[in-house]
Amino acid sequence: MKFCVSNRIFRARSVAFFAVAFAFCLALTAIGRKTSAQQQGESRPRTASPTATPTQQPAQQPTPAQAGPGSKIAPQLGTPPPVPRLRPKPTPTPDPAGAEIGENERILINTELVTLHVRVIDRNNHPINNIRKDDFKVLEDNVPQPIFSFTEEEVPVIYGLAVDTSGSLRPQFEQVINASKSIINSNKKGDETFLERFISSDKIETIQDFTASKDTLVDGLDQLYIEGGQTAVIDGVYLAAQHVADYKKGSDDDRRRRALIVVTDGEDRASYYPEA
Repeated sequence: MKFCVSNRIFRARSVAFFAVAFAFCLALTAIGRKTSAQQQGESRPRTASPTATPTQQPAQQPTPAQAGPGSKIAPQLGTPPPVPRLRPKPTPTPDPAGAEIGENERILINTELVTLHVRVIDRNNHPINNIRKDDFKVLEDNVPQPIFSFTEEEVPVIYGLAVDTSGSLRPQFEQVINASKSIINSNKKGDETFLERFISSDKIETIQDFTASKDTLVDGLDQLYIEGGQTAVIDGVYLAAQHVADYKKGSDDDRRRRALIVVTDGEDRASYYPEA
């Protein structure tokens, strides 16, 4: 297929295109002259009016700030919306037909599962392992209850580490610190330890309160030093044991095991509390 174009039509189109291009160039030249004139007017220093007085100065209009070349002026916002407020949950209307519960009446609530935490020990207070589900019987009002799930897990430990830092332990002090660090490094997830330093009755202090951070406890051991004084082993043991017993007492963590580890040479010199 061939296309034949008249020479006259081609010339007419060329003249039209040239006219449009010429008009576009004229428009760009006019815009450039106008912009240059505005820039020259803005660059000229403004002179104060000879009739202006300090009390008759015209009000200055705020100039919107621009962050840099090509940045847009921030639009003027209208009135801000009201502060959102949380709607309170409507209080349910009590049922007048509902009966009140008496002081000596019992409330029965049906539950699908009840969790029981059990620790099994022998006569010497040693834990017994390898316990099966069939070894347990759960009774409620002398009625046997079925056991749906049985798992064995290690319960976290809450314990105190009381270290004797009196002068009698100076020859063994390095071994004492190393043994204490070994005890702390054997802590498992969930275990919490507090560190006590004791010498005489007036020199018993908590170096680090209960924490699960091994690094914090090791840093506390590095702060221990030997100091002279009459060793009060009973006082150190009594106060540390009391602190362990009171920690998280009555909370959900009562199922945790509690212990106290004392590092000393066993020579009590002058304790305030008697051995009994």
